[in-house]
This record gives sequence, C-alpha cells and structure tokens, in this order.
Amino acid sequence: MRERTIYECEHCNKKKLINKTQMKKHENMCWFNSKNRTCLTCSHYEYEPGYLEPHPELDGCPCERVEAIRYCYLNDTQLDKKPIINCKDLREKEELM
Repeated sequence: MRERTIYECEHCNKKKLINKTQMKKHENMCWFNSKNRTCLTCSHYEYEPGYLEPHPELDGCPCERVEAIRYCYLNDTQLDKKPIINCKDLREKEELM
C-alpha cells in the first residue's frame, strides 16, 4: 500500500489534488477565493438550485427541468454560469459557505 498526500482547496473545499503546485494554481483562480472578488463571495449574490417540477395533470407525470438561478441584487440582473471576476461593486459576505 502506498501512502499519498492529498491537497484540498482551502477556499472551495471541493477540489482535491495530489500535486501541490497544481493546487496552488487552483487556489489562485478559485471562484471562492475572496482575493478574486467573484460573485460567489459577494453579499449581493443569490443562488437558487435547479429542480424538477412534476406535472401530474399529464399522462405519466413527466417532469419539467427548471434551471438554477444566479442573481445579482445590486445590478438587478441574472448572471451566467460563470461568476463575474474582479467585480468593482463586491461587498464581502459575513459568512462564506
């Protein structure tokens, strides 16, 4: 059995790598890193996950997929899947995820 060291991103806690250099690269561009000033670390950002909405009135009760909503309250706009980086209007969240 081999013993290995695994590095985990301290910002998103999702990404795991065995290469320390690659992890440092990831952390520098991670969307959850407050230094990158992205929507995900902003108090103006709101996220509602997607879901399946059943339609029992139709035969077989098919489901309609409702996409996730990413929204900026400051600009009153719906955002793309990728967050804005280096936002000039960013206001830090009190608690990050």
